[in-house]
Amino acid sequence: MSKARIKCIFVKVFALTFFCVLIVSTLIFPASASTIGVHVGSWAKYNISFEDTWLSNQPKPSYLLEAEQRDWNNVTVKDVNESNVTVEVTTHLKNGTKFIDTYQGNLTSGLGNFTFPLLIAANRTVGEYIIDNAEAPTVNNTMFMNFAGANRKVNFIPDIEGNVGWNDTARRYQIWGNGTISYFYYDKETGIICQFELLTKELNASYGLLTYLNIAIAQTNLWVAEPFGGWAWLLAGAAIIIVPVTLYYFSRIRKKKHLRIDRRLKRRR
Repeated sequence: MSKARIKCIFVKVFALTFFCVLIVSTLIFPASASTIGVHVGSWAKYNISFEDTWLSNQPKPSYLLEAEQRDWNNVTVKDVNESNVTVEVTTHLKNGTKFIDTYQGNLTSGLGNFTFPLLIAANRTVGEYIIDNAEAPTVNNTMFMNFAGANRKVNFIPDIEGNVGWNDTARRYQIWGNGTISYFYYDKETGIICQFELLTKELNASYGLLTYLNIAIAQTNLWVAEPFGGWAWLLAGAAIIIVPVTLYYFSRIRKKKHLRIDRRLKRRR
């Protein structure tokens, strides 16, 4: 992968906020109007984390410096007209600056400038094509994950390129040489993206570049945050059971102790 291509990837990723150009052509994800899981007023806020290692005597490229300044994004659905969806994306930088972009696209035809995979069809199942096209990507796995304070069913779609292999110990793909790994996690019920991870690695004679981008949903009005989640429910349930049992146990001990004392007193009388 050339330096120019790496730059192109990050320019498009951060210009549109979310997603890399590597799979834009296959992840525009049209869907019928009946499978659109969002509505006017739906919104989601995403935290952005970006790390990079630049190994070169040359100055760090501007697109990396720009990427480092991204803080969070807020996406709001402004209009849904059959298969046409319009979204407004507010980008917040670490210095407090904000800017707003509007994107519109037809989720059936893929036409418009809505060119990043922010949405997929709702309720897709494992092995099912994102669109009715044998060349389209399929859902690799469906799992429960906690996003924006709730346990959600999430559709997982990986995309890899270059010298990438599976690491049995880490249970993840790993870049062995030069390559790119993209992980997409979509909420099954609504089709909105919950998390996007991008890892790149390029080492050559003139420079080395390692990057990690993580964009994760932090808040949304598409579902209600749960007061507890995961192990917290188990701990709460255990407490509900253990506390009364413990109190009952100690009350029985006290009662037996009082009975023994009463017997001794009666004998002395």
